[in-house]
Amino acid sequence: MASINEAVALAIEHQKAGRLQEAEALYRQILQVNPSHPDALHLLGMVAYQVGKYEIALDFVSQAIRHNAQAPLYHSNIGEILRLLGKLSDAEVHLREAVKLDPNYADARNNLGLVLYGQGKTEDAVVEYRNSLAINPAYAGAHNNLGTALKVLGRPDEAIAHYRQAVALKPDFAEARSNLGVVLQEQGRLEEAIAQHREALALKPGYVDAFYNLGVALRLHGKLEEAVAMYCQALSLNPSCVRAYNNLGVLLQGQGKFAEAAEQYHLALKHKPDHGEAYCNLGITLMEQGLLEEAAACYRRALALKPDLVTAHSNLLFCLHYDTAHDSTEVVTQCREWYERYAR
Repeated sequence: MASINEAVALAIEHQKAGRLQEAEALYRQILQVNPSHPDALHLLGMVAYQVGKYEIALDFVSQAIRHNAQAPLYHSNIGEILRLLGKLSDAEVHLREAVKLDPNYADARNNLGLVLYGQGKTEDAVVEYRNSLAINPAYAGAHNNLGTALKVLGRPDEAIAHYRQAVALKPDFAEARSNLGVVLQEQGRLEEAIAQHREALALKPGYVDAFYNLGVALRLHGKLEEAVAMYCQALSLNPSCVRAYNNLGVLLQGQGKFAEAAEQYHLALKHKPDHGEAYCNLGITLMEQGLLEEAAACYRRALALKPDLVTAHSNLLFCLHYDTAHDSTEVVTQCREWYERYAR
């Protein structure tokens, strides 16, 4: 038993130091001697988690729980794995069990907040983030997550306060800085927002969201060429960043480069065929080129995907008024539908 304990301790040292292959080899040796060793199963699962192999991680941590269902750490970690796999209901069950076993487990309460937020239960998520911070006021991640939830709830000043607290506790917290920048730019504080996004990128040069968010802030500030460069940088790092394609298209469209804008919208739709806004924006580029029938088809598709997209319906009406392929009856019908849906 002592030799197994020593092997577990050495494997943990390897794992903490990032020597994951050495850690994995030791955990597997332990399991050859004792196939039901719960810590070895759990930690082997966490090695898989660290390299993004979430299904394998789920299998090993599930085995660990079967052999020891009273470990809050196991339940908290499997909850996080399930969250990343999109299995939010199962994740919530395990995280609530972790909190039941250890009510003062700050990480479990924070992770439970993430799951609740992912389920659209934002108020409940706020409660758990606050519970986590009551246990550990210096938990930068919980401050960041609480800021995000408060932003969604329309409480930007509180969100800013928690993002700032996260950054104060962890100055290299790039995500919190970029999140802070987003709220600042929504308040029109563009210089401050741009500074936060640039700081996030200095800390994390490959941070796609920060490039995208900086692009948004620069566009709002009227620095259009710089905004284009930021969107392009985001796309070079993540060619499936649909938001960047769409926003880049809007900028090109604003410069009268309709063909180039349309190309960006097509790329957005290639990666996300149900992107209603991209269909609407593509319709605008086609309409500007006098291609009314094609534009109307885009607007109809946008409305089928997102019925409350008022801009698409308004533009559809515009197309119908100027396209002789449609008679007055259809135009009147669409006008009445627009009135019933929006004008009332």
